[in-house]
This record gives sequence, C-alpha cells and structure tokens, in this order.
Amino acid sequence: MEGSPEQTLARVADALEGLLTGSIPDKLEYSGASGTDVENLCAAVNQLIDMQAEAREFMLSLSEGRLDADAPRGNFLISPFKQMQSNLRHLVWQTGRIAQGDLNQHVDFLGEFSDSFNSMIASLREKRAIEEALEASEKRLKDITSALGEGVYMLDSEGQLVFLNPAAERMLGWSEEELLGKTVHGIIHSRKPDGSRYPDDDCLALQTLESGMIVHVQDDIFIRKDDSVLPVSFISTPILEYGIVSGAVVAFHDITTRKNFQEALARANALLEQQATTDALTGIANRRRFDDALIKEISRAGRHSEPLSVVMLDIDHFKAVNDTYGHHVGDLVLTKLAQLVSALLRDEDLFARWGGEEFVVLLPQTPLAAGAEMAERLRRAVENDGFSSVDKLTCSFGVTSLGPDDDEKSLMERTDQALYKAKESGRNCVTAEECY
Repeated sequence: MEGSPEQTLARVADALEGLLTGSIPDKLEYSGASGTDVENLCAAVNQLIDMQAEAREFMLSLSEGRLDADAPRGNFLISPFKQMQSNLRHLVWQTGRIAQGDLNQHVDFLGEFSDSFNSMIASLREKRAIEEALEASEKRLKDITSALGEGVYMLDSEGQLVFLNPAAERMLGWSEEELLGKTVHGIIHSRKPDGSRYPDDDCLALQTLESGMIVHVQDDIFIRKDDSVLPVSFISTPILEYGIVSGAVVAFHDITTRKNFQEALARANALLEQQATTDALTGIANRRRFDDALIKEISRAGRHSEPLSVVMLDIDHFKAVNDTYGHHVGDLVLTKLAQLVSALLRDEDLFARWGGEEFVVLLPQTPLAAGAEMAERLRRAVENDGFSSVDKLTCSFGVTSLGPDDDEKSLMERTDQALYKAKESGRNCVTAEECY
C-alpha cells in the first residue's frame, strides 16, 4: 500500500467500519514508511479480519447443520460456540436414541436445563404409550435443538409462556413460576430500544404465531425484573403440529459484550478520524481536512451559484520569533493565534493550518469584499492582541474568491499570490486578488 501514515490510518478505519457492518474487508497492505505504530495497528486489524472470516465460516457451518465442522484454534471469537457444537452433537445423538425408542436417556451436560429436559421425557413416558412418546419426543427435541441458545422460552398459541430455561431466568431475573401462563411480551418486551412503547402487534416474536415464519432480530432489548435493559438478539421459531402453529420457541442471546465492542470501535474510529484531520499542535483542522472541504465547497458553490472566498495568512517574521524566544514560544504563538482567529469566525467557516506559520480560512457563501473585510478584522485582532509571549505579532493576509473557471488548484494559487503581494507591500496588511 502506498501513501502516508494518515492514508494508512484511513484504510484502517475503513476496515474496522467494514467489520462493524458485518462484512469481511480485504486485508491491509502497508509499507515500512508507515511507521512502526501504524504497522502494528495494521497487523492487529489484519489478524482481526482473519479471525472474523474464520468465525463466520465456522458459524455458517453450524447454521447449515454441519455439526462436524472443524473449529479453528486460537480464535477467541469462536470459543463460545465450541461447547455449543459439542452439546448439540451429543444432543442430536441422544435425540436419535430416543427416536429409536430409548426413553431411558438422561441429560446431564446442559446444567440446570437438564432437569427441565429430563422432566419432559419423564412426562412423555408417563402420559403416553411408547409409540406416542417416541413420536412426540422426537418432534419436541428437534424443536428445542433448532432453537437452542443462551436463553430459551416457549409460548403457546395465545402468546402465553409455557417454558423458561434457567439461563433465561438468570438473565431476566424472573423465575419460570412467576411467568408461567402470562403474556410475557408486556413484561419483558414492553418497550423499544428508543424507550417508546412496544405494541403487541409490532412484536416480531408474537408475529411468529400469526405467520408461522421464523423471525431473526439482531438488535433489540428485553426488560429485566428490576426494570433494567438487557440488549439481545433473538430468533423466534414456530412450533407446528399437523401444519398448525401451536406455539413458538424464542432463543435469545445477551449482546452486551458485542455492543460494548461496537461502541469501543466507534470511539476508536472517531479518534482515528480526529487524528487524521486535526493539526496536533493547534487543535484546528489540518491541510488534509481543508483540501477535502475545499473540493466539496467548490462543488456546492457551483451547484447553487453561491460565492466562496479563501483567506490565507502568514505570521510576519516568524523565524525571528523562533530565533529570539525559542521554538517552545513559537509553538505557543501558533496555538494562541489559532484560538484567537477561531473565536472570530462563523460556525460554517473552516480554519486550518496550511503548514508552518501559514493558515487558511474557507469562507462559504462569502463574496470577495466580505472576505477582505473578515481578513482585515482578523489582522486588527492579531495586531492589537499583544501576544504576551513576544513583543509584538502581526500577520499578512491574502484573499481571493472563486471564479467560474476555478478548481481547487487555481483558487489556492491565486490566494497564495495575494498573500505574496501583501508581504511585498510591507506586511501586516490585506491584499485581495480578483479572479481572472
């Protein structure tokens, strides 16, 4: 990959954004010119891309019923699914045994869920003859297996709860006994992530009972008994008996960790974007951000036939400041100047450090005369401020406006020419350059 460290960081941000949206971006390439920190960051992101690709392939295998899929080693994204794969394989084997008439199966490896599972088998054994028990247990086991997840609850055809597994009890804070026979939507699913009321008719889990369709929801919330919010993803699967929907199985996952990870990545992206577009010393926009904004504003001004002006300013005799007071004071002067000018500009104006002691101001919807007035106001403010770190400070200003044939290059060249004329005219003045 050719380019500056800033460009490399931008590609890193694009790759992270791709991972957040669920895509697998191309791996990052980078050159030794990027710097050790950037290379290490690229390597870490490439490792995350590889792990995301491996995890997706493994989870796709499980979702397609290939429970014998090999799980890649050393991938922490896959770790939570390995035990589930093992449990499902053993549960499928036991399901096969029960389907062959062996109702003496006993489940121990699913923790507290085993008690409910084993009680279901015992109930079938007591209530039905062997042939009926085999048929019902096979179907019920297939339904549970297809919807097995961290938390599981089952609804009857009226949307009332008939089963709540221990994991769901722990996550929601409700016991199965407290919710049995109740319409749980109004209890655990009563409001949306934005806090608004969640009507029964809008509930996708309940719509499974009407449509008979499987519903996947990637980002939702359940309400715990203590009224706190549990971020979840869930799948609602209908239970069919002789072609008629008799209930639904809802399997849900706590996605708090995933959401925290997404928020952390978002903050990292924002930080990378800020670092890529902000001058480290003064805190104002850097040249890259200015160049991007200039292209957009030229395009917008052309579309709407609006004026656009640019001001370029340069600190007079700045080398003497550094030579007399030292570079530390010089940096303080640059920072103070940035603060002073920023305070006098409009919200829509963009102030950026062009390089060294040169700065630029982008003035949208501003004709040349108004741009020159703004430059004069800035010149007086700098001259009159005093700058306690040095005896006196002045700036020279060049101003021009967008012409009909201008692009970003010609516009900035004319602005630079105006600044040069201001310096040739004795400095501490404003020179406006008309478009050709």
